[in-house]
Amino acid sequence: MLVDTDVLIFYLDHEISARAASYVEEHFLSQSLQLADALIGATAVVHRLPLLTADDRLYRAIGELSVEPFRP
Repeated sequence: MLVDTDVLIFYLDHEISARAASYVEEHFLSQSLQLADALIGATAVVHRLPLLTADDRLYRAIGELSVEPFRP
């Protein structure tokens, strides 16, 4: 993890990749979950962070993910 004064950068690792692949296998047909979205969700889960998103419906399928709706 690289830390700047205002930015956190999380690098993909084996745990994130494995979780993302599992999410895609489980939710692709029912939620159209794409790999990029699964990687974002898996990163939040692994780092125990809530995910702030305007598409909270898509991420609700990932039960272990804390989702906070964002309405611009």
